[in-house]
Amino acid sequence: MIRSLLCLVLIGLSAPGIAQRLDRVDPPNWWVGMEHDTVELLLYGQDLAGLKPRFDPPGPVVLSANSFGSTTHLFVQVHIPAEARVGPYRLVASGLRGQASIDWALEERLPGEGRYQGFGPQDVLYLITPDRFADGSPANNYRTEAPPGAEHLELEFARAEPGHWHGGDLMGILQHLDYLADLGITTIWINPFLENAGRGSYHGYAATDLYRVDPRFGHVDVYAELVEAAHLKGLKVVFDHVNNHVGVRHPWVADPPTPTWFHGTVDAHERDPHHLTALLDPYAPQALRDQLHQGWFADAMPDLNQRDPYVARYLIQQTLWWVERSGLDGIREDTWPYSYPDFSARWMLAIAREYPDLTVVGECWGNTAFTAAFQGPAFDGSVASGQMQNKPNVPNSAEHQEKASSSANPETTRLNVLPSVMDFGLMEAFDRYLLGQSTLYPVHERLATDGMFADPAMLVTFLGNHDMARAIDRAKGDADRYKVALFALLTVRGIPQLLYGEEIGMRAALDPDRPDPNEHTALRRDFPGGFPHGMDAQGQDVPDDPDADFRSAFTAEGRTPRENALFDFTRALLQLRKAHPALQHGRMVQLTPRWDGVWAWLRQTENESILCVVNSGSTAQTIAPEYLHPLWDDLGWNERSITFQDLFTERTLSAATPLELPAYGTAVFLVKP
Repeated sequence: MIRSLLCLVLIGLSAPGIAQRLDRVDPPNWWVGMEHDTVELLLYGQDLAGLKPRFDPPGPVVLSANSFGSTTHLFVQVHIPAEARVGPYRLVASGLRGQASIDWALEERLPGEGRYQGFGPQDVLYLITPDRFADGSPANNYRTEAPPGAEHLELEFARAEPGHWHGGDLMGILQHLDYLADLGITTIWINPFLENAGRGSYHGYAATDLYRVDPRFGHVDVYAELVEAAHLKGLKVVFDHVNNHVGVRHPWVADPPTPTWFHGTVDAHERDPHHLTALLDPYAPQALRDQLHQGWFADAMPDLNQRDPYVARYLIQQTLWWVERSGLDGIREDTWPYSYPDFSARWMLAIAREYPDLTVVGECWGNTAFTAAFQGPAFDGSVASGQMQNKPNVPNSAEHQEKASSSANPETTRLNVLPSVMDFGLMEAFDRYLLGQSTLYPVHERLATDGMFADPAMLVTFLGNHDMARAIDRAKGDADRYKVALFALLTVRGIPQLLYGEEIGMRAALDPDRPDPNEHTALRRDFPGGFPHGMDAQGQDVPDDPDADFRSAFTAEGRTPRENALFDFTRALLQLRKAHPALQHGRMVQLTPRWDGVWAWLRQTENESILCVVNSGSTAQTIAPEYLHPLWDDLGWNERSITFQDLFTERTLSAATPLELPAYGTAVFLVKP
C-alpha cells in the first residue's frame, strides 16, 4: 500500500505542466579576476523553490541557494575561482520534478588602461538627456509596434507631445562626439538610459530593468561602443545611476524576489515628504528619518529596501557590472540622501576596491551645510542625534569606505563617504545673480564657506541641470548677464557642468498652455539639428509631429547669430581652461566684490598665475590698481614689476594701469611677476 502511494506521488511530481523553467539570470555574466569574486545570481522562472543548482561544465562554485519560499525567484551565491575557465557555462537547477537550465558566462576582463579613469577639476561635464539630444537611429522610434521581447513598453513616440519620447538615443550622442570634443568639454554625463517601460518615462529615472538598455535608446553594445569611441577622442563618460528606487512597472513590484524587497506596496506605501534636513537635524524625531529612507520618492517610483541584504548585493553587483561591461569613468548617483547611509557606504566601498580611480558624485540637493555633510570634515556624518563630531576624512579612499561601512550600529554610519557632491549652494548663489536680485557677491560669499568641505576642488558646479529652469531663462534671456555667470562658473574652483544646449543659450520650449520654464518637459527641449529624420521606426511621418529639423546648431552655419556668439564665448572659455592648469586645479585667492559689481580672483599653480576679473553690473567700470593690491601682497610680489597678458586679445598691460571693463565685461590675464 505504501509503495503504491509513493508511486502515485512520483507520477504526480513528474506530471506535465508543472516542470521547472529558468527564464533569466541577473547578472547575465561575470568576469574572472574581479575583487568582487563571489557573486549572488538572481534566477527568474517557474517552480524554482528547492532546486539545487550546479554549473556544466564545472568551474564557478555554488555556495548556497535560497528562494525564501518564492516559486519564481532563486538566489544562488557563486564563487569565481581565479583559475576558472573563461567561456560559456550552463547553469543547471535540479529538483524532484526534473531540471531546468540557462546560459551563463565568465569573461576575461578588458585592459584597465584608458578605462575607469575618474574625473576631477581638470574636467568639464556636459549633461545630456538622451531622448532630447540627437536621434541617431530612427529604427528605434517605436510608435505602433514594439520590438520583440519588449511588448510591455508604452509606445509614446511623438515629438509634438512634450512628455512623450522624441527619439533621441545613444547612437545620436555617439555621432556628435566630435562636436563635444571641439567645444572643449571633457566628460559626458548621460541621464539614465535603462529600460523604462512606464508612461512618461523618457527621462529614464523609473527603471523597469536594471540590466537592459531601453530599446528606444539602443543596446548595451551601443553603449559600450559609445564609451570606447569617447575614450578614443579623449572624452570620459559618467553613468547616471539610481539606488533608491525603480519604476512602478518593474516586474518586481508585482512579484518581489523577497518579502522585504520594497518598503510597502503599490496599495500601501508612505510617500516621501522630502524632509531632507531631518537626516542631519539633531532635534528631528526618528520617524522623519524613516520617512526619508522608506517613503516612495513618487507613487510611480517604489522605494528599494537596501537593508534587505539581497537587495543590497543586487544593487552593488549591478553597478559593478555596468562599469566593467562598458569601461565608464564615473557615476552620478541620483537622490543620494534617500538611500540608507550604511548601504551607501558599502556600495562606495565595493566601487573603491574594484575601481580605485573611478569618481562618484552624489546628488545631495540642499543648502551648503547639508551638502557638505556628505563630503565635509565638519561632521563624522552620523545619523543619530548627538553623534556629530569633528573628524577629517579622505572620501575617495578604500580605507575610508571600509571604516564608514563597518559601523555596528547602522544609525551611526558616516555620511561623508563621497569624493564629490553637486554644489547646489553655489548654484543658488548664481541663481540670485541670474534673477537680477544681486551682483555676484553671493557667489563670493558661498565660496568663502568652502572650509565645510573636505575637498572643494572636487565639487561639481553648475548653473542649471535637467530638473530646474535653464539658466538663460532664469536670466530672462539676458545673454550678457548669462555670460558673466558662465565666465565665473568656468574659472572658479570646482568641476564645472554644462547642461546640453547651454553653450548656445538654448531656452525652454514654452507654449501658451505651459508657460513655466521650470516645467521639465519644457526645459528638456530637443537640441536643434539633433532630429533630422522626422519619422518613426517604420519610416513613416508621425501625424502632427514637427518636420525634420531644418537647421543644425551642431554647425556654425546652422546656428543663429545669437547662438554663435554664445557658442564662441563658451568654446573660448573651455579651450582656455583646457590650456591652463591654473584654471583647473590652481589655488584660488578671491577679493571681496565691490558694491558696483566688480570682482576679481586669482588661480595659481607653481608654474602660472591667472587673474580673472568681472564687472557684473550694467555700467562700465574702472578698476584701480589698489583693488588688486591684496593679491600681490598675498603672493609677496612687487607690483611695479607685474605685467598682465590678456589671454583673449594677447595685449600686455602693466599692473599699475587701471583696468577698464564694459558693462557685463569679463577679462582673464596671465600674470607675470
